[in-house]
Amino acid sequence: SDLSAAGAPRLRSCPSAAVVLSVVSSRASYSPRQSPEFQISIVSVASQTCTFNIGARHVWLQISAGPVRIWSSAECAEGEASFVVQLKRGVPTTVPIGWNGQISGPGCPGPGTRAAEGSYTAVASDGSVGSNSLVFRLG
Repeated sequence: SDLSAAGAPRLRSCPSAAVVLSVVSSRASYSPRQSPEFQISIVSVASQTCTFNIGARHVWLQISAGPVRIWSSAECAEGEASFVVQLKRGVPTTVPIGWNGQISGPGCPGPGTRAAEGSYTAVASDGSVGSNSLVFRLG
């Protein structure tokens, strides 16, 4: 059925309680010269199809070393700041996000310090829902 057809019911945005975020990576470790790549999977468990904003300003990835935040894709948002998709129950939408291995700050300063070798944690969020914590190694 074409939901954009005239007279189709306007879709509601997905309630945050019905959205599950998860972050995955194809590798558990990266060499210091590689840029880690992640996929944020967004799934709705709501019974009705609903809308969700997967834009770079709405869903972001944060990299931490222990309790210290190292990098956030929200500070260096690439791609569409706002991008609304329809989520059907149980059908994941995937957002790829890469990290250049740099430490970021507010306003995304230019080429900065590369993160040291070690263990890091990646977490995706939309401000109200958080994902699993994915641990990976750099170096």
